[in-house]
Amino acid sequence: MAESLHLLQLLLALAGDPALPPPPTPGSADTLPPPAEPDRPVEPVAGAETRRGRYRVGVTLGGTNLAGLTFEVRSGNWAAEATLGTVTFRDFSLALTGKRYFSGRTFRPYAGLGVWALGAATDEGRGGAFIVRLPAGVDWKFVRQHSIGAELALNR
Repeated sequence: MAESLHLLQLLLALAGDPALPPPPTPGSADTLPPPAEPDRPVEPVAGAETRRGRYRVGVTLGGTNLAGLTFEVRSGNWAAEATLGTVTFRDFSLALTGKRYFSGRTFRPYAGLGVWALGAATDEGRGGAFIVRLPAGVDWKFVRQHSIGAELALNR
């Protein structure tokens, strides 16, 4: 069990998760946490908070829509993003994207793969499009809980 925990910590550290401490050396005193007493709750392993999902909600200007709302769920360096928006305020668009964040704390570059669906009803009729997208971009974390990003995507 201890070796698998060390291996997991080592793999996450190599993948660029800066919040994880380096794994302890085998046989050292800090290899395993002390056993919990029956009347005391078990404390989480170091780095457990970084493996939980993080949720972000934001406003999107440009890109797959003129204006929209973005919802992102992150787990480690991976994320799933959904953007609801409009291009002309007479249509509806939905972009679903999987993203992989790379190393960095203040500037976090990413690449992803996703789909974009657009539907509209005008005086001339109804229409829609379904498009595959390959986004690449960077998030800039300029305040503790706030960030701004730029993205360039190949849409086909």
